Amino acid sequence: MQARHFTWLPNTITGVRIVGGGVAMVYAIQGVWAVAFWLFAAALASDFLDGLAARKLHAATKLGELLDSLADGWLVSCGLIGLSAAGHLSWWVTGAAIATGVAVQAERRILRQKVRASATAKKMFAIVCLFVAWTFIILKMAALAYGWQWWYAALLVLVFAVAASLKRHRLRAWLAGHS
Repeated sequence: MQARHFTWLPNTITGVRIVGGGVAMVYAIQGVWAVAFWLFAAALASDFLDGLAARKLHAATKLGELLDSLADGWLVSCGLIGLSAAGHLSWWVTGAAIATGVAVQAERRILRQKVRASATAKKMFAIVCLFVAWTFIILKMAALAYGWQWWYAALLVLVFAVAASLKRHRLRAWLAGHS
C-alpha cells in the first residue's frame, strides 16, 4: 500500500493520546497507579510517534500541528489533575501549571509573535517546561505504582535522549536560527 493511504494515521495517533491521557487521569483519581502509569507512558510515547508518522507519510497538516500541541497540554493537565485529585499534589501547583500552559498556547495561537528569534526561544522554553512536567508526572506515577527505584531516573534520561534524537530536527532549526 502507498503512504497516501495512511495520511489519517498521525492525527489518529494524536487522538489516541488525548483519549489515553483522559483514561490515565481516571485511573489515577481511583488510585490504580500501575494502570495510570502505563497509560500515561503509552500516551507519552505516542507524542513522538505522531510527528514521526506525519513526516514519513508526508501527512503534516495545520490541523495535526494544532491537535498535537493541544494533546501535549491535555496530557500534562490530565496527569496533574489525576495526582491532585488523588491527594499527591497540591491543587495550586496544578492550577498554576495549567494556567501557564493556557497562557503559552494563547500567546502562540492568538497573538502570533512576529519576532522569529524571540518566538523560537519561547517555543523552546515551552518544550523544556513540557518535558519537566512529563518527567515529574511519570516519575511520581511510577513511584506510586511500584515504589521508588533509583533506576527510574536513569531510564527516563535514556527515554528522553531517544526522544530528543527523534526530534533533533527541531533542535537544529532552533540552533540555526540563533547563530
